[in-house]
Amino acid sequence: VDSFYEYLLKAHILFGREELWDMFLSAYVAAQ
Repeated sequence: VDSFYEYLLKAHILFGREELWDMFLSAYVAAQ
């Protein structure tokens, strides 16, 4: 699961796609 978050975050940084950031935040908050 950890690598999934890392993948979303890195993909957002590389590609600047806002939906990837939204997915990361949703998954991160759900895991809290």
